[in-house]
Amino acid sequence: MWKYELFKDDGGDWRWRLCGPDRQTVMTSGESFRSRGSARRALVRARNYAGQASLPLADGLDDMFGEVLERIAKRDDEERVRRASIAALN
Repeated sequence: MWKYELFKDDGGDWRWRLCGPDRQTVMTSGESFRSRGSARRALVRARNYAGQASLPLADGLDDMFGEVLERIAKRDDEERVRRASIAALN
């Protein structure tokens, strides 16, 4: 079972981590926190925002994909203008 954990680091500060079913750590907080509550709030924020994050594409595809989306949007805009012009003539 996947599990989030709060723990104290070697310096005595609090951190969070996500452990997989084999108890291996797969994600940790990037910073430490003075209180357990602060670490928990940061964990909740990270968990909530993780689902909204975009995934990177393969190397070089991010730019290419962005260009393709821009071309599609431009073509769609041009098509809307063309249709509006035809409708105005009728």
